[in-house]
Amino acid sequence: VSVSVLDEARPADTLCFAIDGYDPVPGGHGGFSRSARDIAAMRRTHDLRRMIALLGERLPPTSRGDVEVRRCLSEGSNATMTILHLIHEGNAADLAAKMQDFSPGAVARRWKAGGSDVATSLAHPRWLAPPSRLSGLVVHEVRGGVAAPPR
Repeated sequence: VSVSVLDEARPADTLCFAIDGYDPVPGGHGGFSRSARDIAAMRRTHDLRRMIALLGERLPPTSRGDVEVRRCLSEGSNATMTILHLIHEGNAADLAAKMQDFSPGAVARRWKAGGSDVATSLAHPRWLAPPSRLSGLVVHEVRGGVAAPPR
């Protein structure tokens, strides 16, 4: 399921986990996964909704009462969508090897590595900071257990 499904939902404070487990064409699509492209498009939409809401707050009541202005302001939102984007950076050779080795030891190592990556990522202190008031969408990206600065 693509994260673009979230774009159809009515704006609400949301926490979403997007997992890029494997991109069959690494580096294709300009170096961005389908999820990353969907998230970039969602960011534009959610940030625009946030800006509409902020502009609406600054309008005098008489202007907010206008039918056309009300219709425009109805697209605004103060909701924040937070996406934790977990990205596995593997290659086809790694995937092929993993698909052949389902021994208990190999599976346990992969689970342990994944658990460690997630624990390291979730402990990142920057993620607890409140987002900018202008941000309708905040992305915390994790690649191999290493957290990138929030975007």
